[in-house]
Amino acid sequence: MVPFIAINRQTGERIDITKIENPRLHLKRDDQICQLCEQPVIIKAGLITRPHFAHPRPLAHLG
Repeated sequence: MVPFIAINRQTGERIDITKIENPRLHLKRDDQICQLCEQPVIIKAGLITRPHFAHPRPLAHLG
């Protein structure tokens, strides 16, 4: 499962990364949390990789 939705830690607003052009430029680092486990997520995006949120290291809830 590739998460495209996260929660803004400051406002509680849902963030759909598929609707943001250049998310690394527009989203602050460490401001997003997972909508399922409320743990921090990072932005993964590149020339080949479709932008998505990911946990910094594997977590047990992804089962």
